Amino acid sequence: MDKDKPIAKPEIAKIGDRWETPTAIFAALDTEFNFDLDVAADDSNRKTGPPILDGLDADWAPDTVFCNPPYSRPAPWLQKAAEEAENGATAVLLITVATDTKYWREWALKADEIRFITGRLRFEYQGRPYMTARGGSAILVYRPVHLRGRRFGPAESYIDRDKLIEAGREALGVGWLNEEDRKNG
Repeated sequence: MDKDKPIAKPEIAKIGDRWETPTAIFAALDTEFNFDLDVAADDSNRKTGPPILDGLDADWAPDTVFCNPPYSRPAPWLQKAAEEAENGATAVLLITVATDTKYWREWALKADEIRFITGRLRFEYQGRPYMTARGGSAILVYRPVHLRGRRFGPAESYIDRDKLIEAGREALGVGWLNEEDRKNG
């Protein structure tokens, strides 16, 4: 696909849940966590590690995994992250904030950390920013049992989207191209 041409509407429908994680967001998180696997990705949007045929069926432990689950079906991925942390995995998920849902109450609140991202993210398609998220996003961190302290619920914090992107661009060795680039994330 020509990167200078806009994506046609019918093609957007075909993309479905295969939007790519914003490269700078992934780079910032990878700098912190040093991921081994990208468990919810396919060959068109994987950010790291070898291909995985079915991330829900694969063993994640003892690896450190990144997961940007399909937004149409996040519940099984959050459940898998919580279970795999019990087996020794560190799982970091980029998800939509949906505090009104059953899966959020059942599985997101089992995370060791919830990092709410201020501002909306722009997801990528074929390596370029394209689709703005419909709502807020959060990073959930599930840690292995041996790395947990005594806790009574997840630690919550807020991360400024632009600072997160800036950290990722720094990790990638690129800066903001211009003010429009910064505004569009």
